[in-house]
Amino acid sequence: MSLYIGGAIAIAIAASKPSIVSSLVVVDSTGVPLGSLPEVLLRRSIELPAQLGSVKLEAASKMMQSSFYNSFFNTRNVIQVAKISLEEDLRPILPQIQSPSIILWIENDRFTPLRLGQELALGIKGSWLRVVAGEYQELSMFRPDKFVPSVLDFIDEVERLI
Repeated sequence: MSLYIGGAIAIAIAASKPSIVSSLVVVDSTGVPLGSLPEVLLRRSIELPAQLGSVKLEAASKMMQSSFYNSFFNTRNVIQVAKISLEEDLRPILPQIQSPSIILWIENDRFTPLRLGQELALGIKGSWLRVVAGEYQELSMFRPDKFVPSVLDFIDEVERLI
């Protein structure tokens, strides 16, 4: 399972080492270039106020703590991840993925827009695109009640196929 840059890593592993990947869950991932930094920041600044109603304080607090920590103490890594997210294009290797795959995307996510998930789903043969309606980024933290059933349904379906 993967989120953001972890998704790009999981996609690369599934494409390059298909024998070790039995199934792939990609959630609102990078892997298709996000656009320029100003574009991405604008989309995110529009999204943040819109998702305030669904924010769980404990999850938001942990996310902010880790963001601040990484920004100050792992600055080079943050810059490197941002660069990969903005520029890395994994579309050419998507057809190499052989495992059952679900592309789980959040309808209103402005940071990684739905069109990116659609491109990933088109590139991975036989993948399932599941769109969670009416939600924003950070679904797994702020709305686990919607996130977890989607992943468990996919795992159940994969197990039935095996």
